[in-house]
Amino acid sequence: MIEEMESVVGPPRLRRYFSVEEAAELLGLVQRNALPIDIRPSYEPICRDPKDDDQLALAKAGKANLLINGEADLLVLKKYGKSSILKPANFRKKYL
Repeated sequence: MIEEMESVVGPPRLRRYFSVEEAAELLGLVQRNALPIDIRPSYEPICRDPKDDDQLALAKAGKANLLINGEADLLVLKKYGKSSILKPANFRKKYL
């Protein structure tokens, strides 16, 4: 998950959401606080795009309060379990 986050916060398309400094701060926060979580593949589809099911399974297994993602297929859910699903811009406004 951390490797995926590193690849996602770097691309120029996210510069509209986070400055380089904010992206580095956010990544550092995750690296300092992240715990490894073992997830099992879900056999029932959760999301309308099955490729996003792993994100939902990870949020559930990790008891995450937030899932920050720009995928429309996830955002349409608004919430999964106890995890609120936010766009990066909404996360930035609310938490940074």
